Amino acid sequence: MTISTVSRKARSLREFARGLVHTAHPLLVQIIPIRRCNIDCGYCNEYDKVSAPVPVAVLKPRIDKLAELGTSVVAFSGGEPMLHPDLDELIVTSATAA
Repeated sequence: MTISTVSRKARSLREFARGLVHTAHPLLVQIIPIRRCNIDCGYCNEYDKVSAPVPVAVLKPRIDKLAELGTSVVAFSGGEPMLHPDLDELIVTSATAA
């Protein structure tokens, strides 16, 4: 096991324990930065070819609020979040806000 793997597992365990002890904060929040998707899975009803990405100026204050609330895990989902042109900036924002 690498040091980064051990570090991730330790952080996960820490957040799990914090979630059990301190229940007045969100454990998992999913942010949908874009509804558009580049595939058409038969089981998915979220498929959308035309929606624009949610602007970074809208998402950053929401991410900051999640940090203020003490959110344990922020997941980016959607459509296909990798299609958002500024996803890397949003990930950095969520990582530094924690």
